[in-house]
Amino acid sequence: MPKKLTIILNVIFELMNNCTIECNSALSAFNASFHKFFNAIFLRTLVQFDSLSTKFYKINQTFVSTKFVWMTRSVLFLILLPLLVSSFLGHNHHPYYVSVTEIEYSSTNKEIGIACKIFADDFEQALKEMYQTKIDLYNTKDTSLTGKQIAGYIHKHLQLVADGKPVPLQYLGFEIEGEAAWCYFSGSSVASFRQLQVFNDLLYEYKKEQVNLMHVKVNGNRKSGRLTSPDNRLSFDF
Repeated sequence: MPKKLTIILNVIFELMNNCTIECNSALSAFNASFHKFFNAIFLRTLVQFDSLSTKFYKINQTFVSTKFVWMTRSVLFLILLPLLVSSFLGHNHHPYYVSVTEIEYSSTNKEIGIACKIFADDFEQALKEMYQTKIDLYNTKDTSLTGKQIAGYIHKHLQLVADGKPVPLQYLGFEIEGEAAWCYFSGSSVASFRQLQVFNDLLYEYKKEQVNLMHVKVNGNRKSGRLTSPDNRLSFDF
């Protein structure tokens, strides 16, 4: 293989490796912030692209023609373009459809606490489809009505069974945090259990790509699970 081609391929492989490392690093904070992930990838990709351009320039000074360098830059830009576009679009349309449900049980007070985190815009659309009316979670005019609508939706799409016994969930309220809506519920007088079955198909009817993550903590023992359509049930043994 020609020496100059070997050098160019090594540089390309180095870029791909660096991008992979950065992606893995960003994904570790995935649940914390979706948009931060894409912003990080976008900025880091630009840095990597600039670094790569500099390396090609140095190669050009030795034995690679200017025409070949610019051709290679163009090819690399076309490869990276979809990533850049998706990063820009991510500011207005998040690329993933995910909910996170935190469930915690305390045998001391025999109570289960539930917190559901859902993208507010997705949740508004799901509520709109269910109740055939516009829902604005950011500017709620009738808090009581909105609460009833949220409770009705969650009760239909999120259900708990502890050792074979259904756990009635009481709606506590909701709040908006950035682009997410947090919905809070509780279940009282729940005896200690060894198995918790969870039915969860939140937003499945809205987006087939919906992913529902769940974290269950029982007396300090934490377990996690993931559901994608059409799967809607998980069992957690303790």
